[in-house]
Amino acid sequence: MTAVLRQGAETARSRCCARANNAVKFACLGVCSFLCHTKPAQVWTAMNTAVAAIRHQEAALGQAPHIITVQGTRGWARDLSYYVTHPVTAGQGANVVYETHVYNPAADLGGLFVKPSATLPILIGEFGPAAGYMSLADSEALMQKARNLSLPWTGWSLHMRCDPSMLQDLSGGGCGIGMALKLTPWGTLVQKYLQMP
Repeated sequence: MTAVLRQGAETARSRCCARANNAVKFACLGVCSFLCHTKPAQVWTAMNTAVAAIRHQEAALGQAPHIITVQGTRGWARDLSYYVTHPVTAGQGANVVYETHVYNPAADLGGLFVKPSATLPILIGEFGPAAGYMSLADSEALMQKARNLSLPWTGWSLHMRCDPSMLQDLSGGGCGIGMALKLTPWGTLVQKYLQMP
């Protein structure tokens, strides 16, 4: 598997660096599927191996360690608890950020990212109102907690027919080319928080 990951790291580097003067600065790794739900140790091994492959390529090229995000190990990348006791060790764990996808009520936020952020660098990589999982109020509670803890986040998504969408579907059933861009209440909330100092 290491050889496959090294080849993947080299391929990504060669494709990206050809366009960016060898200035690739960020890698995001995801191994979420069956493993994400049932096998946190295997997700950790896959992530650690991938980080090692990237670090190998960086060393071979004489580059400094880039920032690498690794996804949570369970619940569609929601759960970071395994990393609290088993942080990535490849490359001494330098410049590794732990990403969580939070689609939960506000009552769950403490365990999903507040507690892990006490010992790990966290990126809230995906969240937003989704029927049956997270409300708009829960999303705002997350944004406020993240703001209070100085944690970065990214809202999800800009596809007008894929919840949680920041854009209203004004496409008339088409693909959205030329569609007026009008925010949903979720999009308006994201815009509000992005404009805060």
